Amino acid sequence: MSNMSYCRFQNTLRDLQDCNYALDEAINGNEEDKLSREEAGALVEMIGVMEEILETMGYSLGDLSTEAITSMEDLKELRPEILDF
Repeated sequence: MSNMSYCRFQNTLRDLQDCNYALDEAINGNEEDKLSREEAGALVEMIGVMEEILETMGYSLGDLSTEAITSMEDLKELRPEILDF
């Protein structure tokens, strides 16, 4: 279900904070927070949307990282510890 326009960013912020916490837990070895193939695919898409948001807000991402995650293969190579497949 979509967020109502009057609380879209508030709700999404809480969800992003939860995702960030789960990623941190997975990186630090919590097996319960490892990502399934479907969740890993959604993470790759979410990273792309976050990059678009930053660019929309005027941030230049060109110099931030040479190790961008733009595909499932990138995710497997750069962060295999968060995957459960």
